[in-house]
Amino acid sequence: LAMGCEQLGGTDWGSIDISLVRRAVQRAWEVGITVFDTADVYGLGKSEEELCKALGRHRFDAFIITKFGVAWNDGNGQRAKTYFDSSPKHLAISLENSLRRLQIEAIPLYMVHWPDPKVNLSDTLEVLEKLRDTGKILNFGLSNFQAADIQEYSSSYSISSFQGSFNLLDWRDQEQIFKSAKEKNLACFSYGPLAQGL
Repeated sequence: LAMGCEQLGGTDWGSIDISLVRRAVQRAWEVGITVFDTADVYGLGKSEEELCKALGRHRFDAFIITKFGVAWNDGNGQRAKTYFDSSPKHLAISLENSLRRLQIEAIPLYMVHWPDPKVNLSDTLEVLEKLRDTGKILNFGLSNFQAADIQEYSSSYSISSFQGSFNLLDWRDQEQIFKSAKEKNLACFSYGPLAQGL
């Protein structure tokens, strides 16, 4: 089981009491959940910072999944504008920021959050392989990609995981994608199992 931590970002989930979400993370750890899933864009970095606080010293033993590839512009007091950017340049900046916010030396699983039509995925994956070799990330994977991408790129790169939405409202299209990922021996993670309560 993995605990999703988007709520720690404080947005997109209605009214949030961060202290209660922090306590939920701590309780999850106490009952044996060791996998925590976040992304740099959740709360524009706040989710990673809050996860660090919630886990405290346990962050070194937890299996933290975080993602990159959605950049943002300051909204000048309004909602920030987000856009895809999984370029090698943005990847380098995002990784350093996530390591700083999480206060760890290596990210157990670092994922490309969404396909970026402006970037050749091979360029990004080559950088991820180098970062894994340096020890800044331990594994890398793809989130929200299609079955064809999984088939094509997992043959040439050491992708270790796939993550996608999977719930009773959204499973027919996803089923084949997860099947493709399993055929390639990727660890599979689903998100939104309750469709945010729907």
